[in-house]
Amino acid sequence: MPQRPFAARRAEAINARAQAVDARAEAVNARATTTRPAMSVDRTIANCIAISNQEEIALARLATNLAENPKVQKLAEAMIKSHEQYLGELKAFSGDVAAIKIRSEDETVLTGELDGAPQPVRHPVTLFGMTKEAGGLDFLQVKREIAEKCVQSADAMWKKERGAQADECFVGTQIVMHYQMADAQEVLRNHASPALQAVIDKGIKTAKEHATHAEALMKELENAHNKSSN
Repeated sequence: MPQRPFAARRAEAINARAQAVDARAEAVNARATTTRPAMSVDRTIANCIAISNQEEIALARLATNLAENPKVQKLAEAMIKSHEQYLGELKAFSGDVAAIKIRSEDETVLTGELDGAPQPVRHPVTLFGMTKEAGGLDFLQVKREIAEKCVQSADAMWKKERGAQADECFVGTQIVMHYQMADAQEVLRNHASPALQAVIDKGIKTAKEHATHAEALMKELENAHNKSSN
């Protein structure tokens, strides 16, 4: 029997190895799915929005502790109330979301959880068909860690720069963050179910209202600053 050409044998060997790799990948994905099922799209979206709201709550609580202007403190208190309400509405889709929690330099604990809410178990999100345990990326955990880092940095910076300028920085940051939050939710909304879209619509409206309120307060603070400088 004549020997087959080398090129043909090599192609068959490469194809066999590729099939073996695919089979191993399918086995890994099957084990990951069996062990811990992927989050639904709605749950992933709701968790993503919830973490952003937790970050806003933690920043606002920072303002209630460190802001010197009563109007800035009042804005922060209103934002805490509003974002906590939104978290409650998202819970039907997100389930219990592990709260971001930061211990500041003076041992004050800044948390984005609902007051008295239990700490849930964190479940990894499956991306590209793989869980974190199978080598994938736990996107929501990364997002939570970023939020915690941002609040921790804001806490440290505010304690270095107190007074009217620090208050203005907080209000200015809220303008930017709430417009960004509205934009992010508009994108996420495109991938959500009609039921979750209805909740997100209210969140977008609230985010824009917060930005507008912060803009009005910023103008007021700037006017007061200009008068005091003259």
